[in-house]
Amino acid sequence: MLSVDVELVAGWLASLDEGSREQVVAAIELLEELGPQLGRPIVDTVSSSRHRNMKELRPGSSGRSE
Repeated sequence: MLSVDVELVAGWLASLDEGSREQVVAAIELLEELGPQLGRPIVDTVSSSRHRNMKELRPGSSGRSE
């Protein structure tokens, strides 16, 4: 099981509406549980990254999208 550090995004996470925050937290919990085995649609590859095999977490939202 992985440990995910959310310190750098804690302010952003707190600013989300409740539904979106719940979806992000659920995605983080899945990442902690499944680690590198977690795949689409929750995780996807970042294109044009200088870091090989860079991934991004892609949780849902409750309708608002930035």
